[in-house]
Amino acid sequence: MEWVENYSNVLEVEITKEQASFLEEYISNMSGGDGDKVERNYKKDFILKEEHEDMIQELHELFYEELCEWADNQAELSDELVEGSETYETGIYSIFKKDNKFFIDLEVSCEVECYIDDDYW
Repeated sequence: MEWVENYSNVLEVEITKEQASFLEEYISNMSGGDGDKVERNYKKDFILKEEHEDMIQELHELFYEELCEWADNQAELSDELVEGSETYETGIYSIFKKDNKFFIDLEVSCEVECYIDDDYW
């Protein structure tokens, strides 16, 4: 017997002051998943320069790395991660400061295939 379980969580991810400032000024939310797939909604109109694209890519890589680490742990607890099912999303008001460090709440989710031997029942 097999089925798919959906897992989700909110991770506190440490970001730099520069990343926090960039997100607070330009980005209302970001979402992404498998590979280089990243979506973003901007807070205002501005000329998107190379340094902005670099910062978006840097943030995506950080968020995707955190997502994959979390998703791999979910798969270890169950069975097998569904390829390409990992996603992340930031919220509009998800940046906060704790112990003089900046963090963002990162909403993550994935799907895991679960199996039970038919003889189990």
